[in-house]
Amino acid sequence: MAANGFPDSAEFEVLMGLPIAELEALAGSGDIQAANILDYRRLRRDPASQDAVRSLFDRAVSGELFPLQLLAWHYLQQPDRESQVVASAYHRVLALRGYYNGLYANTLIASGFTDGQRFASEVYSLVIYNDLMRARIERFGTPFPVNPRPGMDQLFASAQAMIHETEPSTSP
Repeated sequence: MAANGFPDSAEFEVLMGLPIAELEALAGSGDIQAANILDYRRLRRDPASQDAVRSLFDRAVSGELFPLQLLAWHYLQQPDRESQVVASAYHRVLALRGYYNGLYANTLIASGFTDGQRFASEVYSLVIYNDLMRARIERFGTPFPVNPRPGMDQLFASAQAMIHETEPSTSP
């Protein structure tokens, strides 16, 4: 998790509890975790802060997954349905980038969606993923590497088992 930009739970709690001025100082000195949490807290204070959204997205272009998680959490906390759709889409993008827990979160969020909202979430996830990939190629000259995270084989086996559980029995 740390290799993908996720802080451990103790570090997360400490950074969330720091005064903004201290977070700004840490972020200014190059602490990526402090910068991520600073942007997230800015979004909590001002949900319309496009600077914070762009900053988190920019760090995700570098390969970190935690900024995408923070964006998903931000949109999930907004009261409007479109934000919920965007939160679902960010979780789907997290899964596409190898953070498979994003699939579970996406499924839970989308369970209350209409068919149209589920479709919209899929479209949003394509747009977000394409924007992320385009920015990655522009900055580094190559797309994200294919790098399945641990757990993909187990996830796939679980998905196959769920399919077979729901198949109608062919025996009399």
